[in-house]
Amino acid sequence: MNGSGLISHTQICAYSCKALGRFEQRLVTMINKENEFQNDEHPIDPAIRREIEATLARLEEEYSIKILFACESGSRGWGFASPDSDYDVRFIYVHKVEWYLTVLPGRDVIELPISDVYDVSGWDLRKALGLLRNGNATLVEWLSSPVIYVADQNFLSAVRDVAQQIDRPERAFHHYLHMAKKNYREHLGESVR
Repeated sequence: MNGSGLISHTQICAYSCKALGRFEQRLVTMINKENEFQNDEHPIDPAIRREIEATLARLEEEYSIKILFACESGSRGWGFASPDSDYDVRFIYVHKVEWYLTVLPGRDVIELPISDVYDVSGWDLRKALGLLRNGNATLVEWLSSPVIYVADQNFLSAVRDVAQQIDRPERAFHHYLHMAKKNYREHLGESVR
């Protein structure tokens, strides 16, 4: 902290760099363990897992999609859930070929209404790959989640390989720096310089 009691921009940057380094190390570890779809470190209650898997299957039927990958992206996935934490289910899906062969693109996001228990949303493959190309930190987080609900092995291996090849750490750095500043302002009520 500086003399005014505020955390300096330099301190936030240093913290963000350390967090980013740990995150990238976690991603590399998960890529090296790509056959481990279930991680006992952060278990999901089997009944809840069945409900989530049933919801994902219902979405596949309702929207005529194929879910290629689905994970836990929130506090439950990273091992710091509180008793009232919801389940943040994120997924990547693909439509049938005909959906992509239209003049006007369709909606590329599927979102269910958020409840006290579940927050479920996913991105179309084209959207996900476009975001990955630009170094989207959120998508990289999804791909490194230790809790996987659905995974097409070939897709997951390929997309993790691409994520590693086109890694854009400066984008992730700015993403986490922005989040740190926002959280600092919102939760501590002081401005960040």
